[in-house]
Amino acid sequence: MSGAGQPPGVVRGTLRLLSRGELWLLLLVSAWSVTLLVALLVRAHDSGLVFIGADSRAPGDQLQYLAWIRDAGRHGLAANLYGFGQPARVFLHPMWLLSGLAVAAGAGPAVSLLIWKPVAVVLLFVAVRAYVRRLVPGRWPPRLAMLLALFYYPPVQTFVSQTGIGVTRQHVETALRNDLLPAFQLWGYLPAAIAIALTALTLLATEKALDPRRRSPGKGSAWYAAWAAAAGLTAAWLHPWEGETLAVVLVGLLVWDVRRRARLVPLLAVLGATVAPLIYYYVLSRANASWALAARQADFIRSSDLPVVGLGLAPLAVPALLGARGRALDVQERMLRLWPLATAVIYFVVRPPYPLHAFAGVAIPLSVLAVRWFTSIGDRLGRARAWLAAAAILALVGSCLPFAFQTVHRALSGDYDLTLLKPGDANALRYIAAAPGPGGVLTSGALGYAVPGMTGRETWVGHPVWTPDAATRNALAGALFSGALTPSAGEALVRRIGARFVLEPCGSVASLATPLAALGYRPRSFGCATVYQAQ
Repeated sequence: MSGAGQPPGVVRGTLRLLSRGELWLLLLVSAWSVTLLVALLVRAHDSGLVFIGADSRAPGDQLQYLAWIRDAGRHGLAANLYGFGQPARVFLHPMWLLSGLAVAAGAGPAVSLLIWKPVAVVLLFVAVRAYVRRLVPGRWPPRLAMLLALFYYPPVQTFVSQTGIGVTRQHVETALRNDLLPAFQLWGYLPAAIAIALTALTLLATEKALDPRRRSPGKGSAWYAAWAAAAGLTAAWLHPWEGETLAVVLVGLLVWDVRRRARLVPLLAVLGATVAPLIYYYVLSRANASWALAARQADFIRSSDLPVVGLGLAPLAVPALLGARGRALDVQERMLRLWPLATAVIYFVVRPPYPLHAFAGVAIPLSVLAVRWFTSIGDRLGRARAWLAAAAILALVGSCLPFAFQTVHRALSGDYDLTLLKPGDANALRYIAAAPGPGGVLTSGALGYAVPGMTGRETWVGHPVWTPDAATRNALAGALFSGALTPSAGEALVRRIGARFVLEPCGSVASLATPLAALGYRPRSFGCATVYQAQ
């Protein structure tokens, strides 16, 4: 490659004319990435609802992103706005800081989040393409490996959902779809998608830093090590589970190559850069009350979900294990085998909060190994068996189509009330956002998700991971706005909470005017929603 300052090898490979198969795959990934977004926008248009920016099957996490974006745009660092009186702003995230600056410049919060979608699509496609082309020879096998790496969907999902096999449906959905389907990250989980891409790019650049035979003319070890370090640092900062995986891979390679002193310095440089954000997150979880709370409350997936993980991975892991045999192990081949092992170490040994995220991206190395094994079957047994191998791969991919259709149908039929608001609720939140002076908001648990991102203010109840004593608060808020509390009990609850704004959302059947008037609150109506503001 010519031209100083260009990324190592990846741009050169990507700028070459894509093959027809790769072009169709890029179009497929792009279409997939906006399918749920388009469905939500269509429903918002047809139903007169307001889309606030979360295009995900779990929109609460994206509403948390919006909260960080709005806070980072105002202050640089972001605080946890779920719960009153939270600690000072300590969270720095590069994506949310840039999006926050866009909001400060006049962009809407939803736009500032969604602008990362094309970045995630391009990076994920480029990284998977470069990684697969490095490790899978031939013409059609790389295309199948790319397809499988991006769209692997466990075909046992329906079976596990129906039988349970000792775990909850939440475990099933998380393990078998949200984390094992790489393209799922393009539906709202954009930091994870970008981090997965950067993980693959880090490994490619690390190989060039360590192996002179892989370098472009005029580029030395330090140049590639710098690119690898930058990619590893960014991946770990955006989504620490990928950083943990990278760190374990690099430590494994360091142990594997311990006698090769020439590789020690560049490898340690990449490892140090990757570990730096992980140290930052560790300090946050120990020194900051909000982050310590989130670490504890994200600890709800620690029961015996091994059967789900095993069934989800088996269709890909078994052929991958067979494909891992019988090759000369250069640097990249070693890292290829270390990647799945690293995810297992993170999940079973390190056990970070929400450990299933460790499996995000593992389909990439497993797909490479599995396709190489399927290809070897075809080479030994003839073209007919090769077609059977291709059919097996396509079956693993095609099983995600019913999931996609089901998701779109749910979005169109009304299951996404966290991200599609009634106009009254949206207008009430805009009014609260524009009101001068500080003050938090008391509203229902569902609408509370949207309060920080829409208003920049604290909410008493909202995201269950970040809200103190979330279950109790959600129950109390539900009782207040459902009319289950007597007027005196409702008055006592509002007095104890001390919110400046009480937002009675659309659908509430409570009669709060009298008890809140006794506390000095004045109402303002927004159709089906009412804001009570303390004077």
